[in-house]
Amino acid sequence: MPASVVDNAGSFNTMVDIRLKHWADKELPQKSVTAGWETLRDVFCNQVKNDTASRSDHDTIFDPLKEAVIEEAMSAHHWDNKALDYLRVIQLNAMEDRAVSDKRSWDSACQFMGKSASDRLNAVKQQLTDARGPGWISRWILWQTPSAENHFSGAVQDELGVMLSNNPEHKQSLTDEDILVIKRNLETKGVIEVPTETIRRQWNLMYKKHFLEKLVQNSRDCQSLYQHYRQGFNESDIDCQAVILFHRVQRMVKLTCNALRQQITNTEQRMLEKEIKEPEKKQKYLTGRRVDLAEELKQVRRIQEKLEEFMRMSVNTANTPDGRGVLIFNGEVILVFGQGVVMTIGKNNNENLDGKFHGSVYLTSHRVIFMPEDGRTFRSFEMPFSSMQDVHLEQPIFGANYLKGIALAMPGSNISGEIPWRLTFNKGGCIDFGRCLLEAVDRAERFRPRNAPPAYAPPRGDFYAAPPDYYAPPSNGYHGLRPPTQAFPDRPQSNQVFMCEAPPPYPGIGPDRPPMPTEQLHRAGSTLDSSDSGSGEVRKRH
Repeated sequence: MPASVVDNAGSFNTMVDIRLKHWADKELPQKSVTAGWETLRDVFCNQVKNDTASRSDHDTIFDPLKEAVIEEAMSAHHWDNKALDYLRVIQLNAMEDRAVSDKRSWDSACQFMGKSASDRLNAVKQQLTDARGPGWISRWILWQTPSAENHFSGAVQDELGVMLSNNPEHKQSLTDEDILVIKRNLETKGVIEVPTETIRRQWNLMYKKHFLEKLVQNSRDCQSLYQHYRQGFNESDIDCQAVILFHRVQRMVKLTCNALRQQITNTEQRMLEKEIKEPEKKQKYLTGRRVDLAEELKQVRRIQEKLEEFMRMSVNTANTPDGRGVLIFNGEVILVFGQGVVMTIGKNNNENLDGKFHGSVYLTSHRVIFMPEDGRTFRSFEMPFSSMQDVHLEQPIFGANYLKGIALAMPGSNISGEIPWRLTFNKGGCIDFGRCLLEAVDRAERFRPRNAPPAYAPPRGDFYAAPPDYYAPPSNGYHGLRPPTQAFPDRPQSNQVFMCEAPPPYPGIGPDRPPMPTEQLHRAGSTLDSSDSGSGEVRKRH
């Protein structure tokens, strides 16, 4: 409006150029980025909502993660500062060009000018209506009563409307004489003591309305004056100079949108992906029973891939003759000790070797040992790490998790055929046991000899009380393998762990420690005294 009060095109263009340059240097780039970012946010949020509503296979488990991604993107992402300088140069160059190249661009500028002025005009009219207070319909139907300020505003608007009708070229500001004339005219109509501030406030609104109405009319009249523009305006004719101004602004807006779109595609998108790709966020918002099952099944698949073969194993060879203690090799270490475990052995070719047995399980550096509580059918059941076959984890809806697989008898053992088995962890810890077993087997495979090992033979000779570090490894684990002490905090009692003279006949989780001299240990007994005490309980079926 200040530029429109000048009386020639040169002054108008000079004032417009000064204000546009100041606007582009100071506020325009940052406001453009803010407007573009807000628009992108609204479109992105609507797209996510519409996609969620339209998909028939929508899964609510991802909703918290989607909301977290949107929130993180909206709050944490900051636009590249270098883009502001680049955008400022584009906007300055766009607004310095006052040439309208063709009739189509001229008509587009006229439409842009008319639409912008109409939108502002509607907003100003609403402000004027609000200042007048409730109308007759609201008074009669809604029983609303206008205030004294509403009466003053309505009377002032009527008087100012008459003034602008009589003098359409009135200046933008009111003089003291104008205010005095308005007050006298209002007093003759019975409206007295009208505040000067009310008159000036209503004048600003009325003048804006008057100016915008002229601008809308000019946008319609100037559409047919493109040839007049091509031939050159008269110096006194500045009505259509506003069309050139809106053409410059419209061109700047288009180039700004293109620059922002390229910035988003080339730079901001990659930066945003890096900011929101945080595994911690996924773990925080991707929750639920299905997620836990997926993680557990992932570990089970790893166990199945690693444990493709089952080890050579034997019965009643990992216990002392009286069956009260576990017997490990010289250099073998107990990693995990679990109580309350149920071992179920399926039908097989070995007599008296099936059924359900309650007892304890030992995961050592070289094998898995199960020792039942009663010991009537067998006293120990060992499975070295040489291999496992068809081992996988089951997670029933009702009941505890369990591991199951098939044991293959190997030369040297006192069983035959295939033996299906299952370990049920009623007190929990099946997943932790499986993970530790996986890592132990993986380490054992690295130290497996190239040639096939000799046939397995149970330990023979004297056995001794095992040193504490054989059944209670340090907190940092054994060769870097950390046992799951949070799930299996218990350790076997010292009077139930014994060690034979022979080293392990198969590979373990690391370089085998040197055998401990038995002269330093307390002799507890000999397997030769009762070597056949339990072997007769298990016979082959024919």
